[in-house]
Amino acid sequence: MEKKSVSLWIISGLLVALTSVGGCLKGEQGPMGPPGLLIPGTVEGKVKLWKDYYNLEEEAAGVEISLETSLEDLGELPECRDTTEVDGTYSIEDIPAGIYTMVAQKEGYGTMKQYSFSVGGGTSYFSPDICRVAKAPASVTAEQGTIEIDSELIPAIEVSWVPADTTLWNRYWIYYSTEVSFEDATFIGQVVTSSPSGIFIYNLSAGEYYFGICADNGLYYVDETSGEVVFPTVSDLARTAESILVTETAGEGKKAKMLIPPLAQR
Repeated sequence: MEKKSVSLWIISGLLVALTSVGGCLKGEQGPMGPPGLLIPGTVEGKVKLWKDYYNLEEEAAGVEISLETSLEDLGELPECRDTTEVDGTYSIEDIPAGIYTMVAQKEGYGTMKQYSFSVGGGTSYFSPDICRVAKAPASVTAEQGTIEIDSELIPAIEVSWVPADTTLWNRYWIYYSTEVSFEDATFIGQVVTSSPSGIFIYNLSAGEYYFGICADNGLYYVDETSGEVVFPTVSDLARTAESILVTETAGEGKKAKMLIPPLAQR
């Protein structure tokens, strides 16, 4: 008789646990999560909002934090979300236990994600940095020139650009290609600056080249569905209007290199 009463207590307790699983905020039902993890949880944190590569915004309000499930039949949970206060804080309560993808987004800023995020049985913390989407340079030009290395004058291409906004610090990615489409482009280097700047590319083999630059603010994450690295703040590519013909070169058989003048660096 004693054994039977214990069994009934266990079953009763299980029923209580099962009926306690609800939705987040307004009661939307989400995934049940790993076996044995049935207690809803809370996600909270503090978002840092960046206006450029080096500087934070004065306020961090208006960032939407949401949860996505990896289960295709459930999709996004519309009520599992909150918007940050002025200081960047937020809190989402009563989230069904499970494994989620956390998403932080705001119009004009790069969306950040964190995959395989566990929720249930307590408080989990998600405190991402998000930054403004960078603007492509207003113009990019290239011309032939020379640079001096070890007292020797070497043919080089001077690539210059003007930022779209000289009040903002951005990281600029520099590419060259033999195709105007840039489908087969080579990354040569990067520069962080807020001013009109220029670099020199040397050791290019003889040929016809186009040069392009995009701006970025340094944040990234790995998309677990594709395995690709995502740079959410990168701009479109701005490129030279015309190609440059390289006929004289000191770099046949050598790898192309980039020289950054001191004024192009912070």
